[in-house]
Amino acid sequence: MTRQTGFRLQYVVATATLTVLFGLVLLSGRLSERAEAIKTSQTDRPIYIVSELQFELERFLKSLALFRLGEVGVEDVRLRYEILYSRERTLQQGSHGARAFVTDPEAPDAAQKLHRLLERYDPVIQNLAPGQTAAAQQMQSAFGDLKAEMRELTLFVLDRRAQASLEMARGIERLQTWILVLTVLAILMVPAIIAFFAVDLRRSHELAAEREELYEQARAASAAKTRFLALVGHELRTPLTSITGAISMLRSGSLGNLSQTQEKLVTLADRNGRRLTGLIEDLLDLSRIETGKIEIARVPVDLAETAEEAVETFRATAGDRDISLDLARPDRAVTVEGDARRLFQVAGNLIGNAVKHAPARSSVRVAVEETAEHALLTVADDGPGIDTAEHEAIFSPFSQVDMGDTRESTGLGLGLHIVKSIVEAHGGQIRVDSARGDGARFIVSLPRPAAREQAA
Repeated sequence: MTRQTGFRLQYVVATATLTVLFGLVLLSGRLSERAEAIKTSQTDRPIYIVSELQFELERFLKSLALFRLGEVGVEDVRLRYEILYSRERTLQQGSHGARAFVTDPEAPDAAQKLHRLLERYDPVIQNLAPGQTAAAQQMQSAFGDLKAEMRELTLFVLDRRAQASLEMARGIERLQTWILVLTVLAILMVPAIIAFFAVDLRRSHELAAEREELYEQARAASAAKTRFLALVGHELRTPLTSITGAISMLRSGSLGNLSQTQEKLVTLADRNGRRLTGLIEDLLDLSRIETGKIEIARVPVDLAETAEEAVETFRATAGDRDISLDLARPDRAVTVEGDARRLFQVAGNLIGNAVKHAPARSSVRVAVEETAEHALLTVADDGPGIDTAEHEAIFSPFSQVDMGDTRESTGLGLGLHIVKSIVEAHGGQIRVDSARGDGARFIVSLPRPAAREQAA
């Protein structure tokens, strides 16, 4: 099983599980609603309320009959009337379940008729006096006509209550069935989920082991490369030193005068020997950087003086290319704490790159400035520039960034990587401002001694 396939299967299983759980939660909510509906219908007691109303109507009619016979007084009639009125208000205003039944469009309108009669005869009841048998007979006749309709209302409510209970029971049965189905599905998914996660865990361990093995291989390869570069550098530097020394003796004339042709060949050999020496030194520096053995002295260094020495070193080369090499520096010393040789290497590399890539009849501008916390070295040229996307890549080892037709492939692509490492070893930073066709501007920022002491 591939990693991607396993992930898809886990996604499907997880989605299905969440769907089942969501369904269970939803059905549980519906079941709670059903239970609440049953509870409401039971507490509302619509049948009881309607039956009570019918019973109190019978008792009120009986009190009217006895009043006409003189066996009860006005107070008894009024009491029965008030009880009947109270039951009617309970039906109309109190119980939601009972009110829903009696206000059903198909229900007999006995409750509404009773309400109208109670409203109509309320003044008569309040003003009823002993001996007013005619008023009692009139009310007995009016309310007596509702007896049959009240019985029909009671039967109607009983029938609808039975239908509602049956519907609730069926709904609960359906919900129970769905809950059972979803529960079974959830139970069946548990082993599948456990199996998928077990497979994923095992695969994760395998991938971790593979990554660890690849990391060890890469580290071993990097260490072998570093050892090889150091070995090659040291093995080449010794014979190269002898070669360059012999060439220097030939150029000095201590071994005899050279013809013009010989002088040109010796000069070419000397230039290439120095270039090869620089490449070997770059390899050795890279080896020291990767092994963490690069040595940085910590002494006061005048960055302005160091930059001026580097400018003078490349002034002849710039003149041969018809390039103006300018330096702007303060009259006073710009002191940093660091290694003078390494800082000269930084300035020389940046100025050398600028001279190499600047077109003829242009200028390379070197500036040294200072702020309250930093000393700044800036090298700018009018060359082809560097794409913004390559600003990070140019500081990588063995980086060969396309610089257009003026590019001379005379290096290994280590210079800027070494410069960045030296600058960072001094606690500083280097950045480039450039775009294709707009030249390049490298800015080195180094902490001043006072700022370093405050930071410490």
